[in-house]
Amino acid sequence: MKRITDHFERKLADIRVSDETTKTVWLYGLTTVASLIVIGLWLGYQQYTLPTVAAPVGAPQLAARTAPAAPGITDTFRVGAETITASLGVRFTRGLALLKNAFLGSGNVVSVTGAERNFIPEGLAPLEHGALPK
Repeated sequence: MKRITDHFERKLADIRVSDETTKTVWLYGLTTVASLIVIGLWLGYQQYTLPTVAAPVGAPQLAARTAPAAPGITDTFRVGAETITASLGVRFTRGLALLKNAFLGSGNVVSVTGAERNFIPEGLAPLEHGALPK
């Protein structure tokens, strides 16, 4: 066991002193491996915890007639994505309607013009010019 940890520490030391391209390759590679491990564990957990939809042995016709097929994981993700996008679409439409009613439906007028000059400095003493303090 000590030999494996020594080899691992030497490899990490080699990666630390290598150039940025090598570090980036190792970063992407190890991130991919870690992600695949996590996804594999998650899928294994899903297979273990979710009930199977297989027909009981000896009665395939009865199971096919009485129990509808449960949705698969891709169907679940598809339905979830459709629900989320529909919800976002409704919220976006409501927000646009509120903005439209706020500006157009209430009789308010939005004007984008420059400010009028309403101050004319007449009779003021000129300011002294000097260097800024350091």
